[in-house]
Amino acid sequence: MHRLDGGRRQVAARARAVEAARLALLGPAPAAVIARAASMATAFLFKIRNDAQAGLAVARPAVAAIQAQGVEPDLNLLGYGIDCAERLGETADQDRFLALGLARDGGDRKERAQLLYTYATRLIQTGDLTAAERALREAETHFSDLGDVRSRAVTLGKIADILAARGQVDEALRIRREKELPVYERLGDVHARAVTLGRIADILTARGEVDEALRIRREKELPVYERLGDVRERAVTLGRIA
Repeated sequence: MHRLDGGRRQVAARARAVEAARLALLGPAPAAVIARAASMATAFLFKIRNDAQAGLAVARPAVAAIQAQGVEPDLNLLGYGIDCAERLGETADQDRFLALGLARDGGDRKERAQLLYTYATRLIQTGDLTAAERALREAETHFSDLGDVRSRAVTLGKIADILAARGQVDEALRIRREKELPVYERLGDVHARAVTLGRIADILTARGEVDEALRIRREKELPVYERLGDVRERAVTLGRIA
């Protein structure tokens, strides 16, 4: 009950941050105050309310007000602004926030690594795989130094996607088997493990090793989705088996 009450108080506090951000922008308040209020408000609107439109409506003027004071927007605010813009397909805002974040010196190293990962995802969408791989390699180094094994594994998986798209299937397969899959096994993340096994099966299929790919699909991937009740992934896997 205490945890539930604490959670409600936290949600209420974040909801009040939306009003605080509005008041800070009316002032305008000092850049640090705007950044804190707008970050909390945008995070609440995006993560709790699932309202990316309202979140972006906070992030846009907040970033502009902070810049008007000659201050660089912080990575936390930019990150949530990017999330909102990405969900809405507002690529101009997404690219602008990404550029502002990447131009910053210093700041939280994990936030920068996450920003680099998001930037790489955007580059993949635009077809610039070389720049995307470069950004992912830098992000992977940050995650490794920080000891964030899950984020590092996810990043390595994205690198493997790029390598497979280029036809470097042997290296992509090595990353999947030796660097990504063992992490999810150690963490006990059965869903991420199943997804990775599916990617391995994709590579084996591309190499013509269809019997082994089929075995992985039937014996290792499909049973996980059935246990988890993930009907979408189960249907996709059945389609690939077919």
